Amino acid sequence: MPSVYLGNLMRLPAFMKLGEIIIFMIVIIMVEVGKVALFLAPHAWSLLYGIVIGYMIVYLILIICYLIGETTTQHTTFELLLNGIGSILFLSLSIKLFTVGADVYGSYSTQTIVVGVFLLMVVPCQIVDAVFNFKSRSS
Repeated sequence: MPSVYLGNLMRLPAFMKLGEIIIFMIVIIMVEVGKVALFLAPHAWSLLYGIVIGYMIVYLILIICYLIGETTTQHTTFELLLNGIGSILFLSLSIKLFTVGADVYGSYSTQTIVVGVFLLMVVPCQIVDAVFNFKSRSS
């Protein structure tokens, strides 16, 4: 039976993933409760849910791995590709939400742009995590 070790959560990759999970939860709550103009772009709606929920599940699994002491996943090609591809996906999705929000007036516009800003905040976290992963692989 693996034991729980909280020291792994005090490292940079775990902080990045915990921060991104919190941002993902805020985005999901805003989309469900708020007035986000995703009805204008139904493909953006399904893309948003697919990407955000998929990444949230993977990050929760990685946090559980860190908790039980399995930190070898921090130096794998899987995490490097996950963060590299994720930064591209979140950047493109936030740009799509900015353009949809710019075409709408009123509270739908504001909340759609705010969701785009939250998703744009994930991009630097992903890039920093990918750089950390690459640096730790090469040393």
